[in-house]
Amino acid sequence: MFVAMNLPGWSVLSAALFTLSASPLYAADHQSAGCPVSTESALHDGGGIWATLGADGLLGMEETQEGLGPGLLLPEENVETLYMAALWIGAKGSDGTARVTTGHDGWWRGQEELRVLTDDAPVHRRDTRFTTSLGTRLSDRFEACEWSREQHAPLGVDVDMALVGPRDLSSPFLLLFCRLHNRSQNALRDLYCGLYWDGDIGPAPTSVYEALNNSLDDITGFRRFDDGRGGFLEMAFIADAEHPDPGIGDGVLVPSGIGVAHLPTSADNPYLEWGANYNWWLPDADPALDWGPGTPFPDGSDGTPDGDANKYRLLSDWAADGPDPDLLEVADPNDARFLLSFREPDLAPGESRLVVFAIAAAEVWQGQNLVTDGLEETIREAREFLDYVLPGGAGSVAR
Repeated sequence: MFVAMNLPGWSVLSAALFTLSASPLYAADHQSAGCPVSTESALHDGGGIWATLGADGLLGMEETQEGLGPGLLLPEENVETLYMAALWIGAKGSDGTARVTTGHDGWWRGQEELRVLTDDAPVHRRDTRFTTSLGTRLSDRFEACEWSREQHAPLGVDVDMALVGPRDLSSPFLLLFCRLHNRSQNALRDLYCGLYWDGDIGPAPTSVYEALNNSLDDITGFRRFDDGRGGFLEMAFIADAEHPDPGIGDGVLVPSGIGVAHLPTSADNPYLEWGANYNWWLPDADPALDWGPGTPFPDGSDGTPDGDANKYRLLSDWAADGPDPDLLEVADPNDARFLLSFREPDLAPGESRLVVFAIAAAEVWQGQNLVTDGLEETIREAREFLDYVLPGGAGSVAR
């Protein structure tokens, strides 16, 4: 359990995130029509969950000469839980057209519109006695990059990203900080942010084949719960399950699951009462066979959203329907993935805003019952940790 008194009396976040920020002049110098690439990554270890963050802003597994590196590993159980997670940002321009920038959209060789500023950019790491912090800097101002599924119209946004967590095995959570900068000349209106999450839960794989088996028997769901402060928090989660066909999946029932929640950083956000949007879908190698429980898009497709218009619909108000939209049935597990998103105030030219996600692990299976109380409690603990690492918080002297 997170214990506040163990934190140092200075800002972990200042070192991890704010020192990454460039001045507007410096950022402008990095505008380019090229497509910078970096394969650098670092492992956030020492806590109750270990995670790999790439310089490209992707969370998740990577292939190495030694095999598959950790995505989001539960070290005490030797359980892997994540294939890939990425930030999504959507907004409308002055003409009302929706545009979306993604770290990755889930397609094989999909769009990577948020990119490092220079080739071979590193992941910045800082270890203290109490915390580990990883950071990277990204921009979406690159067009027509290799493997793009469609022409990308940049929003003109830069992102400073940091993954921060306590060095404490009894604290199974991490915080993902994303500070958005509007470097364009236009306001980002009707702004939405989301975290795309393709979790694959099972024994830590040693091969791509084992990783694939882990992906085929998962379920996902959504919960709103008491935050312990007179309000509420909302969490999307993913968990292992037992496939009815014994030849499909990883063959075991992993007791732990992963929860992801948006943690508000300011009570001044008028859209907090709107709550979060949660959508999930199942992939197929043939895009026409992708499927999700939401209302089909205007082009007749559903599942993995293709194109800016469909991505923006999922980020904003494209709600799932059906008899039980908030849970993929335990009797029908599959390669599920979700998007947890929320409305942010408009971002004027030159403005910045900090958004924070909590990533938590806890036991969810009690016998044959799926219970998310442990995930909810761990999210609340992560919020306590946030209070101490935010500038001006009890554990921070940042100004």
